[in-house]
Amino acid sequence: MKVTNLDYSVDLNESVTWQYNTAPNITALINYKNAFQTNCKNFLTSWSSDVFNLQTATYFGLIIWAMILSHTNYVQLSAMIGTRAFGFGDYHKNFFESNFALSNFIYKLQPEELRQVLTAQCYNLQSNGSLYDLNHIVNLVFPNHGAYIEVDYTTRSIIYHFPTPLSDEELSIAAYSNILQVPLGTKRKIVNGTGE
Repeated sequence: MKVTNLDYSVDLNESVTWQYNTAPNITALINYKNAFQTNCKNFLTSWSSDVFNLQTATYFGLIIWAMILSHTNYVQLSAMIGTRAFGFGDYHKNFFESNFALSNFIYKLQPEELRQVLTAQCYNLQSNGSLYDLNHIVNLVFPNHGAYIEVDYTTRSIIYHFPTPLSDEELSIAAYSNILQVPLGTKRKIVNGTGE
């Protein structure tokens, strides 16, 4: 995404013609307006860097972006029911001496993680869903992982491969935030490192 640098500087003294240069009321009014313009310039400059530009936005700016893109600043993680865990089943028995499993919980995204999710959301809105665009988005959001996409026509799925494994936080974001898009009617699989 390219953000245009805007010039907010305005010198209102240039608009006073030479006949009114010495008029005290007009010059005082122009000086007040110049001070106001300076304050507006400072506000608009900080707004551009702190909110408008997604790459440099503060947490406040990221929350505004999240509202605009209808995204939350958290990811809801669900329990891994398919794994062996203590307490699941009709009688809450211990299956094969497994560990405890978490129920559904909410993970609040850190500012940089939220920036990743929102950047992917922006690109997904502009994407046509081609493999080229999907590869571009996944490598933009998760750089330095050597990610690539494989299409499996037999199972109608798109497989996202990460040869350099994602961290647990990145994997949770990839799995639950819906930033790794797939076409309608297609399954999504994530292969992290050598396993799934």
